[in-house]
Amino acid sequence: MLNEILSPLATFLNSTRGRAVVILLIATGVVSIVIGTMSAGAAWVAPVQTLLLLIFVVGAALAYAPEEQYKLIAALAAPAIGALILGITLLPQYLWLLLGASVGWIVAGLFLFRPQTPPEVMKAVRQMRKGNYSEALEAINAVIQRDRENPEHYRLRAMILQLGDMPTRAHKDYENMLKYAPPGNEGDALRAEAYNGLSEVNLQARRYEAANEAAHQAHDLYPKNWVPLYNLTLINDRLKNNDAAISYGEEAMEIGIKDRRQRLLAYLYMARAHVRRGEVAKAQEYVDTIEHMWKALEELQKLIEDEQSAPLAAVLAKDVKTARALMIDDLKTKDLR
Repeated sequence: MLNEILSPLATFLNSTRGRAVVILLIATGVVSIVIGTMSAGAAWVAPVQTLLLLIFVVGAALAYAPEEQYKLIAALAAPAIGALILGITLLPQYLWLLLGASVGWIVAGLFLFRPQTPPEVMKAVRQMRKGNYSEALEAINAVIQRDRENPEHYRLRAMILQLGDMPTRAHKDYENMLKYAPPGNEGDALRAEAYNGLSEVNLQARRYEAANEAAHQAHDLYPKNWVPLYNLTLINDRLKNNDAAISYGEEAMEIGIKDRRQRLLAYLYMARAHVRRGEVAKAQEYVDTIEHMWKALEELQKLIEDEQSAPLAAVLAKDVKTARALMIDDLKTKDLR
């Protein structure tokens, strides 16, 4: 149990983003404590501490938010921070009014900038989650008929098709995402997600070279995102490109694989690559970590036993079986291949 708690924490602290958030927390926290101690009772202390808290929250959000959300975070945070600084420095008589306005702007902005979702899209998502893929497709097709150049609609339909074990049609919709994504940086996140989708459907169809190429395209767009790196680790495990599987796996771990199920599998792929290279002792280090990830294994087993996850089960079932065999000592590390 303790290892299940400490393992995600260690992964968080070992990632660049995790360390940055911790450093920011310490810096803003220390300054806040010093100000509160040395100037206790001053009217400006609480607003300054609020400003420091806001700076930490914004910094943490920027560390983990996708790049396409940076502008939204800036639109919410910049006026609030500016109002607080103005109240602290130039207009102290209006300090509390400006503090209230800052909080009010953030709350209002969350509603103002919230995108309006067509009811058919919401219906498609509900039906997809229930495994009713024909009903989900019917709903999203109606939206696409009205709005044929929206890449987000093709993204949802591709996901439905992928879960419905229709990789060829899903492949086409991921290509439609690439076709209709906005040019320049604005569309990079969508293009990265489309390439991730293409890598997954090609992997599903056992077209490993094509999957590898698509995953590289996603990685080139977002080199600090763990998802393409995890996909590259998996794909190169299948291709038996041992050096690449280890390199991409280590890079994904450095950034931080958020999903513990995929973290377990990445350890497995790296362990297998080391065994193939004759480095059993190094592989054993990863296996030792895997042996404490029972919760992740349990979640993987439930996932592949779910009828709605049949396409995913076809890709991962053997890996999950191998991980379990390692954990209950039915398989020795040296026998990984």
